[in-house]
Amino acid sequence: MDNISVLVTGGNGFLGQHILKHLHLAADDLHLSEIRVLDLVPYKNRLDYKPTRPVKVYEGNLLDEEEVRRACKGVEAVLHIASYIDTKLFPNTAKLDQVNVTGTQSLIDISKEEGVSYFIYCSSVSCVQGYTEVLGGTESTLTLLPEDKLLFRCYGSSKQKAMKIVLDSNGDKLQHGDDMRTMILVPTTMYGELDQGCFTLSLKVAYKNKGCMPKSGSDTTLCQFGYVGNIAWGFVCGLKTLIRQPDLVAGQQFLLSDDTPIGSLHKLQQQFLECRGMKYTTYKIPDLVMYFMAAIITILGYILYPIYTLDSNFTYSGFHFIQTSFYIKYQKAKDFLSYTPLYSAEESLQAAKQYYSTMDLG
Repeated sequence: MDNISVLVTGGNGFLGQHILKHLHLAADDLHLSEIRVLDLVPYKNRLDYKPTRPVKVYEGNLLDEEEVRRACKGVEAVLHIASYIDTKLFPNTAKLDQVNVTGTQSLIDISKEEGVSYFIYCSSVSCVQGYTEVLGGTESTLTLLPEDKLLFRCYGSSKQKAMKIVLDSNGDKLQHGDDMRTMILVPTTMYGELDQGCFTLSLKVAYKNKGCMPKSGSDTTLCQFGYVGNIAWGFVCGLKTLIRQPDLVAGQQFLLSDDTPIGSLHKLQQQFLECRGMKYTTYKIPDLVMYFMAAIITILGYILYPIYTLDSNFTYSGFHFIQTSFYIKYQKAKDFLSYTPLYSAEESLQAAKQYYSTMDLG
């Protein structure tokens, strides 16, 4: 195989940083000549590894056609990780559509014009996660839910639309005569180094509350989280297979997770609290109180909306997320992408604890 150049959009973000790390680690096997990064902010290696290939950085958003074209020119593969995530009470629907839908359409159009052969899109379980339990969901049993059935409606819907754009482009002819080959990877909710999501937010709440995190939600709900390093490795496995066996995997979607034990959010979060010398409160806020609080915030939000947008991360959907069992299987990725988690559950948790124990909570 000839040496190739790969572009990672959103390469300065949580997952993007880990994907770059693992591209460097697998550069010889992938025959990489260079790695490119397209992001809104200047890329800086924030993980502990030694680069093995030159990195070219492009700064701009997905609608900056000139910069996107520069980043795509001469590239054989694009890993599209950049996304706008907004699951608040009143999400910025215009920005969700602009970045996740219009941005993806623009990127894939330019990729076709520049002759990009391989295109992998990072989707989200928010596309298939609703208000009912899912115990061991697979690609064949999970369906893309209508927007009003999605747990995080606007965000999940925007990712669904982007998925369709990418899948519909599989097999399109490129200027040099070859077909574009596309793939969708759907990772579970992640934890680990550089996380700024739910685990980090909980640690900050506990920090401000004198080291105690108010406990709420179920202790028996089966929630699934994956270590970001393993998810990143899944993208490397996906790229390798798409290049070498396109007829086997192109035009398909694959769920990604790892062997982190499935259980309640509390059980995993407690480990991260303890590594900071913090803990859950001895009392638990009753579910009825939590639902009542969510209802009050929602009603108040709609009353104030004409004059003020209530920017609340505490929503009914968010509380329901930790109350309803949801986990997937990733056997298809094992079978077709030769994906096996690179890090054991113990190694993953240890790396995450190291990060959460030293990160700035101010």
